[in-house]
Amino acid sequence: MKICILASGRCGSTSLFECIDKHLPKFYYSVYEPFHRLQERSDLDGFLLNMIKKENVFIKTLVGQGSERFGIDNGKAVYNGIVDIKKFIDWVYNTFNKIILLDRRDQKLQVESMAYHLHLNNDLGWHEKKYYEINKISPALLKQAEKTLEHTKKNLAIFGVEHKIKTYYYEDIFVDKNMDIINEIFNYIELVPNKEVIDTYIFSEEYKVRLDKKYNKIL
Repeated sequence: MKICILASGRCGSTSLFECIDKHLPKFYYSVYEPFHRLQERSDLDGFLLNMIKKENVFIKTLVGQGSERFGIDNGKAVYNGIVDIKKFIDWVYNTFNKIILLDRRDQKLQVESMAYHLHLNNDLGWHEKKYYEINKISPALLKQAEKTLEHTKKNLAIFGVEHKIKTYYYEDIFVDKNMDIINEIFNYIELVPNKEVIDTYIFSEEYKVRLDKKYNKIL
């Protein structure tokens, strides 16, 4: 079975990916954000076709990743420099058996998280714990993050409606810790949830990035 988490940014998709990955058999081909711009692949066509040929695949990708680097035409990557989100997510729909759509209701917090990490300009620090100093973010950067997320969320919503796929939300999973929703996701991908793994990746604060207080690094 091929499984894909398709998400907007800053909505817990990494924690959900890690949680689900820990439940999967070892023979699964699991790839975290394979289309991220930092994933420089010299043979993207070969990578895509190899992934398509495999029976058991699990990936997590964000709406917009991939479409920023290539279009998809008959299963092959087309390096045209054109941002075509719809073409990319349609490819996702035609490639994966199970698609988990993940978003966040609180757009203000989502924008702040996106903008603050853009402000830090650290591609490798998106999942490090930190206190968000919102006053340091320029209004222009906040506006850019807001515009990007609105476009992303709109395409995610359209995709869900067109293909009749339910959208799950950060708040239900990581804030309310709604076991009915969590069980629904695992039932959808035909897995039995492991309590210990769920506790680690969803119920605990271990993978929460945004700190509520600023701590002095010098002890």
